[in-house]
Amino acid sequence: MTVDSDTEPLAGLWPLFGLVIQTPALRLRLPREEDLPALAGAACDIAGPGESWHLILAVFAGGEPVGVQNVWAGDFARCRSVGTGSWITRSRQGRGYGTEARAAVLQLAFGHLGALEAHTEYLDGNRASERVSRKLGYTPNGQHAVYRDDAGRVTEYRLCLDRRAWEASARRDGITVNGLGPCAPLFGLASPGTAEAPGTLPRDEWDQP
Repeated sequence: MTVDSDTEPLAGLWPLFGLVIQTPALRLRLPREEDLPALAGAACDIAGPGESWHLILAVFAGGEPVGVQNVWAGDFARCRSVGTGSWITRSRQGRGYGTEARAAVLQLAFGHLGALEAHTEYLDGNRASERVSRKLGYTPNGQHAVYRDDAGRVTEYRLCLDRRAWEASARRDGITVNGLGPCAPLFGLASPGTAEAPGTLPRDEWDQP
């Protein structure tokens, strides 16, 4: 089977975009950008908006992509807990981008969504990740063993930042959040006409610093 003509340019960048599995009734392939609206609509049939979410943000410096910052939650409306993870390309490490990117999503989570705690992890020896978390006020929250193909059995340390600690040490200068209003239901926040969740900013302040 040859790849679809509209898939070929992407397959040149990432071969999995050229992988297609065909059955008598179905076609299975990686989704592309134009597929996402319909796919999101289909997903709403089996899970209501806000039950769990995973926001993957590209990090840009000077207009160039330098990494990725993730923030996610399960049952956020009731638990008010988020997790974070990130990477910065090696050539741009050591410039504070990791700390600034984490501070940005913490501002979203605590300052705008009403989170009560944020969790993160780092592997033993990853001092850069540990330093970022310590700078932002995280404290130890346990550890466990994980297996890595490149390192074998290693210790992964958990850290937690609660709302009080974030308020005491938050880096908020120069951080703004825009466009949140229409996204609120996707994060498990109140829809228009319903009571707003405790800890969130008033609706007319959602797009403010």
